[in-house]
Amino acid sequence: MISLAGEVLLVETVRQGGLDAALSAALEPRRKPAEGPRPGRDLLNLALAGALGGD
Repeated sequence: MISLAGEVLLVETVRQGGLDAALSAALEPRRKPAEGPRPGRDLLNLALAGALGGD
């Protein structure tokens, strides 16, 4: 549980700052029709995983 405290802080900071919506809007023109509704989500998840020490 303690290791997730940093993750929650990062995710909430991103949400409050509007980065997830801005990233999705910027990547919208490159989105394929069959992809999910939030094209920036995968990129943001990879960035957060890297910030938390993921491989």
